[in-house]
Amino acid sequence: MVAIIPEIRRDNDTDMVKLERIYITDHEKYSEFRPILQDEIERNLTREKNSATNSLLWLKRALQFIACLLDQIVKDEAKEEPSESIVPFCLVAYENALKRYHGWMIQKVFQVLIKVAPRKKDLLRTLANGEECTDSQVVADMEPYVSLLNANINSVHNLLASMNLNFDDRV
Repeated sequence: MVAIIPEIRRDNDTDMVKLERIYITDHEKYSEFRPILQDEIERNLTREKNSATNSLLWLKRALQFIACLLDQIVKDEAKEEPSESIVPFCLVAYENALKRYHGWMIQKVFQVLIKVAPRKKDLLRTLANGEECTDSQVVADMEPYVSLLNANINSVHNLLASMNLNFDDRV
């Protein structure tokens, strides 16, 4: 996770910067994703590597990974004996959100990175952002966040689907 999250964050930051650059060019026109995507459809740019469409797709997938990971942690906390490891949660999140979009090489890289995942306690301490609170408090705070994150992911997914832009391209 120590290695995985920074990689996802770097990719997310890059994707968000691409989307923000387009937004900055015309705040009124591009106040929502639909006009950005529509412009790319009209200019036949949706499948370009540096397109806003590609950025939004990968941002959605990365957020799906994070939401699934956090959801697994929340569900685990309700168990009588919660896990100390997040590795199984990372594997479930990867399987559900990213694996089908990754080729053999990236899948192998993930298998290596997962070996350096922190303990759940360390991840929760990081998520607490320096505040003094119990692991249970951090997990309880995650629940509404995961719910809202999933709602936003679903909105983006539905938008992409309505425009036939949910590509299954692999890297």
